[in-house]
Amino acid sequence: SGYTLERIDNIGQFAGFKDWFIKKFTRPGYTVEVGKGTNPLPISQFDKIYKDNLPLLLTAANEAVNL
Repeated sequence: SGYTLERIDNIGQFAGFKDWFIKKFTRPGYTVEVGKGTNPLPISQFDKIYKDNLPLLLTAANEAVNL
């Protein structure tokens, strides 16, 4: 996707959908952060984010089918 991987200290303090998914289904779970700025991101970024990340989404969907 061209985005860099970032590590955030103390991220284990937070729980969300990914954490629930991993616990419930004992499968890998990921959160992909995209876009720039403070949430909610402006809708004007949507087309670029979608275009930039479509290959990642398709790869993830393909891998999910093969789990």
